Amino acid sequence: MRWRTLFDVNSLPGKANFFIAMTVGYLANNILPARTGEFVRVLMLARYESIPSSTVLATVVLERIIELIVTVLLLYAVVLFFPLPATIQNTGIVLGILGLICFFILASFQIWRNLYYQIIKKVLWFLPPDWLDKISSIIYHFINGISSLSNFRNSFSFLWYTFIIWLIEIISLWLVASAFNINLTLGESLFVLLSIGIGTIIPSSPGYIGTYEFFAINALNAINIDGSNAIAFVFVMHALTFIFPLIMGAICLIISGHSLLSLKKESINVGMLEK
Repeated sequence: MRWRTLFDVNSLPGKANFFIAMTVGYLANNILPARTGEFVRVLMLARYESIPSSTVLATVVLERIIELIVTVLLLYAVVLFFPLPATIQNTGIVLGILGLICFFILASFQIWRNLYYQIIKKVLWFLPPDWLDKISSIIYHFINGISSLSNFRNSFSFLWYTFIIWLIEIISLWLVASAFNINLTLGESLFVLLSIGIGTIIPSSPGYIGTYEFFAINALNAINIDGSNAIAFVFVMHALTFIFPLIMGAICLIISGHSLLSLKKESINVGMLEK
């Protein structure tokens, strides 16, 4: 539902297609390295709805950048109450700066789109007209994909869904911790979740295996929680976030009639912003 707010309100894709594309993307992220699932979901939604892949890719880029900025801002809000390990602090600073830079670059695309078109034409003057037209078309569709947040209603809906998502994840982590007799407050649960979020934003191994555990255990140690219960809690929490998307993604992949291998190959073209 949150991803859907980033599209033109007059031509919103169907909810079922969003669900299938998203879950197959999660499946790919759990199996393939370097967040390949992001390109897989772009490809699937573009196919289902006949939307240029560059437009869909722009919404994913925008979603991830805003999510990164929100994560870093929340992290520096909770650090007022909890100690922040140096690894997480340094990672958060770097990612926060990169997120803001990317956000302002995307905003500049929207504000000075005509200037960008002129610069591109001058820089790439040596290309054949057909190639230049194709590049201009890709950029046009990409800019259209980031224009939705200029609408106040879309922006409010995006932030509201973000709040709901974070609330569900905080409560989920708190419940699993309680099952291991680890008495986290909701604030501490948010801190652990944010630490994991910062660590897994960087493209890594399939399913974030190793990365997830490293940042989760460091966050728990920072609030004086360690021992076998803490390690077991982290492994079970990761398993839950790994297994259910894997099952749902596999079901949706079968329903879609595609194979993950073919989607992976075609996703390379999506990553190159080919229409």
